[in-house]
Amino acid sequence: MAVPVLNPPKSILWVDDEGELLEPHRIFLRSKGYTVEWASNADDAIELLKRRPFDILLLDEQMPGKRGLEVYRDVREIAPSLPVVMVTKSEEDSTLKEAIGVNVRDYLVKPINPRQVLTVVTRILEGPRIRQQAIARSFVERFRAIELERDHNLDWRGWIDRYDELMRWDVDLAAAGEMGLYESLQGLYPDMHREFAGYMKTHYPEWLKNLEGNRPPLSIDIVSEFLLPILERDKAAVFIVVDCLRLDQWRVLEPLLAPFFDTETTHYFAVLPTATPYSRNSLFSGLFPGEIAARLPDWWGNADREDESLNAHEKELLESHLEELVGKTPDRRASSRLVGECRPRGRVAQRAREGASGIASGRAGRQDASAVSEDFDGRKFRRAGAASRYGHWPRRRQCLRVQLRRLADTRTERVANTL
Repeated sequence: MAVPVLNPPKSILWVDDEGELLEPHRIFLRSKGYTVEWASNADDAIELLKRRPFDILLLDEQMPGKRGLEVYRDVREIAPSLPVVMVTKSEEDSTLKEAIGVNVRDYLVKPINPRQVLTVVTRILEGPRIRQQAIARSFVERFRAIELERDHNLDWRGWIDRYDELMRWDVDLAAAGEMGLYESLQGLYPDMHREFAGYMKTHYPEWLKNLEGNRPPLSIDIVSEFLLPILERDKAAVFIVVDCLRLDQWRVLEPLLAPFFDTETTHYFAVLPTATPYSRNSLFSGLFPGEIAARLPDWWGNADREDESLNAHEKELLESHLEELVGKTPDRRASSRLVGECRPRGRVAQRAREGASGIASGRAGRQDASAVSEDFDGRKFRRAGAASRYGHWPRRRQCLRVQLRRLADTRTERVANTL
């Protein structure tokens, strides 16, 4: 029969020249499962540290001979990772700042009671294990609820909330080392990918049919909905796009940025297909891929040239989009019809110009049609002046019908990549 292995008790080294006053503390800490060694001066403490390891050091600042902060530097050479708690009678700000400056783990001012010391020691030595257990308990309870909630129909806000929650658990469980529970979480993903793919297959066409309806922000809305308000308020912004950054990766990076920046996380849905040439160009331009191909073929990329990237003109797309948003918008009464072409790359420029000529002769005034052709040849199409909820160009219906036909050919696996 296997005998369970018991973890040895955590050990404390307390350095203080008033040892007789520490006895109540030592008795209390031992009753809580800790072993406590005492040293009355710096030299004895250094010898003890050389002889055996300790889990935490409680160090008096004011002792005969070396000060506690001087001893701290010697301790760092022997045990660099040993957590140190400074204990002192001094209430001077200079002592506190000096202790913080050398990165002591905590700071206690005498007189102290046993419960204070236990709290500090427990937080430093047992805190990670306690947090790990709390995360495990919370996840087990929430896991059952998530399984039950899968029968509920979610709207786009519900899918955002679910995805955000799952990614938080993903990060927390991995950080806590709960690999068994982490694998249970990973086991949810395949079914949820399929469920989300089914949701997108049904609802994405509905969003395209009614851009003014109840839909999430899409790639085309990022600049107008999120970047432009900052520019209007602060007159400047640094716009950083990190391709293929997952939400769980952002959750790991966010705390690292928190000391330097105020952060706010907002979610959006990528246009389909989610591949970089489509979704990222849409993000910078505020246009769907078919619209870019029809209106800005020189910036969309040349299908006949393998060496030309479909993302080679992101700067121009963004600049054009920003110019459009601040109000430099030409008359679009005739040019809006050109989007009906919506064929990607190839001969789209020639067909679009022919369309402009047809409009000039049959449906629009000569002056309007001339402006349309000039704008198209200069690749300077702008949105119509009428702004919608997200600042969309109001007349996209012909192009959207083409988008819907393409959607039917999109593989479910590609759709699932948006989760």
